[in-house]
Amino acid sequence: MGLKSIFDGLYIDQLIQKNEQGEFILYPHGLMGRGYILPAEREPAIRQRLRLTMLLSLIVGTSYGLFALRVIDSGQVVSPLGWLLVIATAALLVGGILFYQSRLANGLQPLSGPQPSTGEWFRRGRRARPAWTYWFSAIAGVVLLLMSVAAIAVGMSDNDYFIVGCGVFLVVVSVLGAWDGILGLKERGGG
Repeated sequence: MGLKSIFDGLYIDQLIQKNEQGEFILYPHGLMGRGYILPAEREPAIRQRLRLTMLLSLIVGTSYGLFALRVIDSGQVVSPLGWLLVIATAALLVGGILFYQSRLANGLQPLSGPQPSTGEWFRRGRRARPAWTYWFSAIAGVVLLLMSVAAIAVGMSDNDYFIVGCGVFLVVVSVLGAWDGILGLKERGGG
């Protein structure tokens, strides 16, 4: 299993799905946007661009996160203008990624008719993913849940409410990830 199949299984197969007629449908913004009919001849190129987008997003997001942590842990008082600059940089990075992904749909025909419900969209996404991603989601969700509870306990003992807040956020993320994995395993086992 290579890096390409991991990207496809966790990200790209959610954004490029097949409808009942066997046509490829591109959802450049996932649940936040509409679907577009993707001609079969353009599908490999769009997949490659989505892989590049994900890789760049991971690199930029990780670098930005490390930079933000460095600023927070520097021990120096950051001026409101400095915080504004940090927040504006984050907004600019997210906006750039969203703009780039919206450009993927240029020249494609939008889907007519109603958008699928959120539940149906998630079911389609789970059907598009390989079985290993369900196991990964379930196991990683449980491990992250345990780590999050430990972080909350440490944060509470140290009166560090930033750590407690991060731990609570990670509890929500881990429960959602584990739940998605369990639902995928159930759906795959039942069908």
